Amino acid sequence: MNMYVRFGAMIATSTVVMFVLMYLNTYQWSHATFSETRTYMALLMGATMAAIMLGFMTHMLKDWRVNIGILVGSVAVFVLSLWLVRSQRTVEDVSYMNAMIPHHSIAIMTSERAELSDPRVRKLADNIIKAQRREIAEMQVLVEDIQTNGTQTAAHKSATKRVMAPKVPPPDASAVKVPDGFRAEVVVSGLTYPTSVEFDDIGTMYIAEAGYSYGDPAPKPRILSVAPDGTIETLVEGAPLVGPINDLLWYDGVMYVSHRGKISVLEKDKKVRDLVTGLPSDGDHHNNQMTVGPDGMIYFGQGTATNSGVVGEDSYKMGWLPDHRQFHDVPGHDIKLNGHTYETPNLFGEDKLTVVTSPFHPFAESSPEGTVVTGQTKASGTILRMKRDGSNLEVYAWGLRNPYGVMWSPQGVLYATENGFDDRGSRPIANDQEDIYVIKKDAWYGWPDYAMGIPVTDERFHAKGKAKPQFVMATHPAVEQPLLNFPKHSAITKADFSTGDPFGKGQMFVAFFGHMSPMTGEAPEEHGGHRVVKIDVATKKIETFLGKKESHGEQGHHEEQDESVSPGPRRLMDVRFSSDGQAMYIADFGSMVVKDKPVPVPGTGVIWRVVPQASPPASPPANLSVRQ
Repeated sequence: MNMYVRFGAMIATSTVVMFVLMYLNTYQWSHATFSETRTYMALLMGATMAAIMLGFMTHMLKDWRVNIGILVGSVAVFVLSLWLVRSQRTVEDVSYMNAMIPHHSIAIMTSERAELSDPRVRKLADNIIKAQRREIAEMQVLVEDIQTNGTQTAAHKSATKRVMAPKVPPPDASAVKVPDGFRAEVVVSGLTYPTSVEFDDIGTMYIAEAGYSYGDPAPKPRILSVAPDGTIETLVEGAPLVGPINDLLWYDGVMYVSHRGKISVLEKDKKVRDLVTGLPSDGDHHNNQMTVGPDGMIYFGQGTATNSGVVGEDSYKMGWLPDHRQFHDVPGHDIKLNGHTYETPNLFGEDKLTVVTSPFHPFAESSPEGTVVTGQTKASGTILRMKRDGSNLEVYAWGLRNPYGVMWSPQGVLYATENGFDDRGSRPIANDQEDIYVIKKDAWYGWPDYAMGIPVTDERFHAKGKAKPQFVMATHPAVEQPLLNFPKHSAITKADFSTGDPFGKGQMFVAFFGHMSPMTGEAPEEHGGHRVVKIDVATKKIETFLGKKESHGEQGHHEEQDESVSPGPRRLMDVRFSSDGQAMYIADFGSMVVKDKPVPVPGTGVIWRVVPQASPPASPPANLSVRQ
């Protein structure tokens, strides 16, 4: 081979290799997007190398005219590449973002993997990681949006949050899978994070929009009414409601509202009057579904402040610890601690580099072995009950992590759905499943030392590469066993019992939100969400009643990205039967993609309806929308 050809091939190969090598310090390969700037830098280095190598190889490359041409060409490429790098003259919207994505990715890698000991530096690095991930996600969506829809002009005013969100197709009843003999309908679409659907005595439908989502605390909580003729009215929005609203309950002419830290009633004049306040809902979980017992009292679930009893780094990442530094879990009955403590970085950048925290204590506070933590009525991880006017509040059962769904059966049995432990925080617990429990008065259900009725010290709950869970309580009451288990992280939500023959009178129906991995731990083999299951509690037979037709997962959107980006059911929160038992309604929170963090999509919430195929049109009419 001619020496000059060989020389040119060597310089060209080296330039390509240098371009590739510049991507080896990105955090993950999906961030290795094509960069014009890196191309110019590779050319600049290739031109420099050509000039240097020419100087060392003149004894082999003896044609001085060609050598001068190579040198002049190298200088020209160097100057042009340097000008392009410094001026960014050819870099426009998409190429700019494609260059910045790997640049941000380098910052994530170095900030995450550097051996940092000063908590102030660690906090700074965590903030950098959070910012870079958010900006990468925004750039990835903007790149796709511009390539699909073109560059926006100043006249466009779409919200950044909506641009960042994945594209979600409109809801389509044909994407819903229901048993033969039934049909699904879209009743109301365009909702932002609906969590509850309820009916009064004359058939008016009420919808609660949460006013809060993991990943989006900004929306205002709202209660809507939908008249039988389809007229939609906003009854109350914003304060004094406190997001999230987790449930509505119509009982004896009164609308009860379960919202953060409060049980209230919505008066006929649209005023909100509080019955119970100060519920321990400033942490990971809140007060949840309400149900009326045979005694006429109102029962509701109250979630825990933390994942597993210890306020730690995950509490900071969940967003509530900076504003509630003294908040922690409180048991429903007196407990004695065994003295086990947990060391974590000092998240607040104060004198100490690390702090030690005991379970059931505020962050950075600890106590010795044998400490008795006094039980309280407004306790976390409980089933509470009260009289209709909010008086006589008491703990009915305790030791539940997040009893989201609470419902009395027609046979007079109280059931609760339970969200299992996550593999996160100072005391991670892996592989816990979702449960349904029969709730008994004064019974203990195991949290924080038992999962699924099994000690958390069992090897199955040991998260890989992390400390094995230990008990935090010195002694334990008798622990109740779950009635049923479901896949881990499938996020079981609310329940109802059918009252009409078409659905199987007295059968239990339960909704599932679906996993939020990787935030909550390793993703399960099956998503677990997008469905309502039918349960015969007598035989424990479980069958999926409503789900998503798989064929709709490949039509114009990315099923591999997240199954909640679908025209069918997404993340289901509530199931409720009409008063005549002839229709089932489902509150669908909407799309939420979870990668580095949750990205919920406002305006994608839906109220679905399922009726027998031969039923005449139901009221309210189908295909309503709150979007103008």
